[in-house]
Amino acid sequence: MILSKALKAQEEGDEEKADRLLAMWDKIAGKTEAKGGSREAHNSSKEPNQIIPLKWPAQDQIDTQVGSTKFVWGVSNSHDDGGFTPYFHKLILELKGPLPFTIFNKEWQEKALTYQSLNRPKTEETAAEKGLRYHGYPVPDEWRQTFIDWTLNHASARETLGIKYKYSTLAEWLRIHKGHCEKLMKQHGFMVGLW
Repeated sequence: MILSKALKAQEEGDEEKADRLLAMWDKIAGKTEAKGGSREAHNSSKEPNQIIPLKWPAQDQIDTQVGSTKFVWGVSNSHDDGGFTPYFHKLILELKGPLPFTIFNKEWQEKALTYQSLNRPKTEETAAEKGLRYHGYPVPDEWRQTFIDWTLNHASARETLGIKYKYSTLAEWLRIHKGHCEKLMKQHGFMVGLW
């Protein structure tokens, strides 16, 4: 693949790019011969940082940038890319105000962020900065969620608070609390476990 790109660059008259690609090919070919023909030799420098193994190793792993977007080899998005509206993000950071488990539902977060982006306040000062109450996408009622919704929202809250916001003690307390709730539910039913 590198050789074909180098030949194409030479045909187009871009000698600098062709020289750079041929130099890369020489380095890769040298490493491959030195290690007995191993195909993964060119990938060894990025291997420790690689989170998800590649099914088919790419021939040329050069970090590139197109406009303001960077493509970096060996780096993967994390699972905590979801987010909250600025109002709830601030409440979570400060651990203030009402934080219903229903806001940890991934579908609700997507809808709330979409609603927020379409209905931005006309002033720069947000409702959280003014000390006003929440006026964004409606938060689902905690008392109307099913058992599975409650379980998923609780797990998502524990994961989000523990990993993304680094509240590991709070996440552990939530895990312990969930264990107590499960014992109550086994003995007395679902609604007692919610209370």
